[in-house]
Amino acid sequence: MKRIVLLLIVLSILFCFSACSEETKGFPSPTSYASNSRSGDEKSSDSIEESEYSINTEIGDEVETELPPVTEPVDYAADYEISDKYIFGSFEQDNDPSNGSEPITWIVLAKDHDRLLLLSEKALEYLPFNEDRQAIPWENCTLRAWLNGEFLDSAFSDAERAKIIRVTNQNESNSRHGSLGGNATEDDVFLLSATDFSSYISNQENYDSNAPVLKYRFCYPTEFANERKETYYVHTVDDEFSWWLRSPGTGYTGQYTEYCSFVDMWGSINLFGELVSNYHGVRPAIWISLVP
Repeated sequence: MKRIVLLLIVLSILFCFSACSEETKGFPSPTSYASNSRSGDEKSSDSIEESEYSINTEIGDEVETELPPVTEPVDYAADYEISDKYIFGSFEQDNDPSNGSEPITWIVLAKDHDRLLLLSEKALEYLPFNEDRQAIPWENCTLRAWLNGEFLDSAFSDAERAKIIRVTNQNESNSRHGSLGGNATEDDVFLLSATDFSSYISNQENYDSNAPVLKYRFCYPTEFANERKETYYVHTVDDEFSWWLRSPGTGYTGQYTEYCSFVDMWGSINLFGELVSNYHGVRPAIWISLVP
């Protein structure tokens, strides 16, 4: 009897030991846990990468529809510096029509990858802002019509006209008197505004650095244009002449005016302006493309 009881005790002990061993097998060992953790991390990383990819794809789609191609344009303007001279087009300048027109020299005022903003070095003509004395904005004046008509057609070849970029100009009101500048205009050839002059030529940075472009606030005429002073009333100090801007002069706030701003013979903006039917130097401005 005692042997049976002892045998049962031994069997019970063995059964418990076996059960514990099987239960232990159900838990991962420290090594296998670490291994499974890395496996889980890898899966989590894959999930994150996929999420980031889908996010990037959405961003990429958005960029593709709103922004230009990723490939940056060639910086054709890199070889040019502000105030460099640039020859483009031709116009009568030596007052001798028998030998044909002469190449126009321009000054580089700004550059942007494949484009240059050019201002004629000299006054090429002397004309009124508008032939009749009346309250009129740049949009409707006879000088704008001449620049984008007769001048554009006569001064540039077909190939050169293809290089000229038509731009949309904002025509701000007079900052001091409040007279209206008018609607935005699309121009091939234009005059600088008061803001353009301040930004590109006479800004404080140019004064501080004595930049070469600063000297071009003064205007000198071609020989052809110089003859106009014998016919028309023009403000002169030695060889320096005043030149038109496209911004309005003095007037009533919120109304068009019969005055137009100009740069005087001392190279400063006159925001009071002069009657649009008076004569001043004409210095055309254009944006051109440098793409071959």
